[in-house]
Amino acid sequence: MAEGTVRDQARNAVLPKLDIEVRSWFNPNLKFQWFFLPNIIGMLSFILGLVVTGLSVAREREVGTFDQLLVSPATPTEIALAKLVPGCIIGLVHGTIFLLISVFGFGVPFTGTVALLYASMLFFAAAAGGIGLMVSSLSSTQQQAFLGAFTIGVPCILISGAITPVVNMPPFLQYASQINPLCHFVGICQGLFLKNMTLAATLSRLWKIVVISSVAVTVAIFVFRRRT
Repeated sequence: MAEGTVRDQARNAVLPKLDIEVRSWFNPNLKFQWFFLPNIIGMLSFILGLVVTGLSVAREREVGTFDQLLVSPATPTEIALAKLVPGCIIGLVHGTIFLLISVFGFGVPFTGTVALLYASMLFFAAAAGGIGLMVSSLSSTQQQAFLGAFTIGVPCILISGAITPVVNMPPFLQYASQINPLCHFVGICQGLFLKNMTLAATLSRLWKIVVISSVAVTVAIFVFRRRT
């Protein structure tokens, strides 16, 4: 009888009310601008690197000045590397413009190191330019180069994590995103803007961009020399 009374009292006892709140560590107000605007720096630099570098060689072939470059004292490797420079510079300039717009125009906090951002942006621009040079070397006209750049650029943006998280994608797309330089650069941008990413954490993603950039530039120069 006493046992039943204890059980009834425990059943009828008023339990303390728990108030559970979910807090986001690095974006407590869940502002969409804080998530999306840093990603635009990567998307803008990537598309510009593809298009600017991709159209350069194709345009040279169309107007007939490509043959004049080949008879110049410069080697095909030097010409190919020179074609990468404008895309890298334009990517850095536009990245700087949008960095200023994001911080001072929209109030997105930048908590990391500017030097790490620009080092990452430089290698990332080289990777985008190398991919664009490959597309340009395989194209005969500007239209082919332009369509080829967007054929590669749009899927890379979709699986980069800039729009939807990579962890929500199917496993085969998660593996494919690891060879996408934009995926790693987006992670660096988000980390440097909101999370005060350390040097070690930045290098854990930056070395992947460096490897992809080296492979892309090497293959682009090889394809460029074969097509000359």
